[in-house]
Amino acid sequence: MVTDTDTFLDMPATAQNLYFHLSIHADDDGFVGNPKTYMRICAARDDDLKILIAKEFLIAFDNGVIVIKDWRIHNTIRKDRYHPTTYQEEFKHLSLAENDSYVYQTGIIKRAEVEEPKTVDSLTTAGEPSGNQSATITRPVVAKRLPEVKLSKAKLSKDKKTLRGKSDKRTYAPDSDELKLATKLWEKILENNPEAKYPNLQSWANDVRLMHERDKRTWQQISNMIDWCQNDDFWQANILSAKKLREKYDQLKAQALRSAKPRQSVYGRQQRKEPVPDWAKPDYKAPTGDISAEAKAAIAAAKARLAAGGTND
Repeated sequence: MVTDTDTFLDMPATAQNLYFHLSIHADDDGFVGNPKTYMRICAARDDDLKILIAKEFLIAFDNGVIVIKDWRIHNTIRKDRYHPTTYQEEFKHLSLAENDSYVYQTGIIKRAEVEEPKTVDSLTTAGEPSGNQSATITRPVVAKRLPEVKLSKAKLSKDKKTLRGKSDKRTYAPDSDELKLATKLWEKILENNPEAKYPNLQSWANDVRLMHERDKRTWQQISNMIDWCQNDDFWQANILSAKKLREKYDQLKAQALRSAKPRQSVYGRQQRKEPVPDWAKPDYKAPTGDISAEAKAAIAAAKARLAAGGTND
């Protein structure tokens, strides 16, 4: 799939998220007439749309309409559900490459030169069409009822563990808490080191899920710890992945709590804060006033002795 290629995964997460949103809301021919609406939904920027166009994941028209270049490679639609695009003028400028991807042509292409989109006949069960919008082109599979087999609880537990180990990896949606926090950690790391290598955010999101489900951390606790560790001079250089964040979470929490407490003396008692005297304050001004005649005479005598090389004794 195009979303598994290095070219796609090298793009910023915001550009990837925008591509998924456009794919979800495209019509049956892969067209989207209002891409900026979905840019606002997923907080994407104009640069993200420009990247998708420059990388040839999208084809853009002068009126703002876009079409997903590889739409026909990854989508098949039932004949009874297919609706032609309303953007027929733009559609006239598209032809198909050998791999079924769209190619923009300056001239108008006759519809006879463009094959109809891949469709499959309706699958029926007891006279009713299947509720699935899309299907895979393949030979029909006839379901056969298997004989009932009773398994012991031990056998079921073993089989469940085996199946779980061989199951496909989870995929996290752009609006999921797991992927949001993984993206937040990546953005914080990028602020500290703009040259950091782009990670596999899906893998990071899975580590965030484990922190939440197995380690019983709330989403807010994880978010707060991301902020704290990436603001700490020592830990920002050591927490460079969600896996490391999960591994060091307890240690990070202990240090965060320790740094929040007031400083203690070596004997365990809180240090006493001495009041600052008035004369030590920056805005202190010495008091002024007249002195007595006796004091003036004593000062004059002391100055005379000092001038003559004597002492004040």
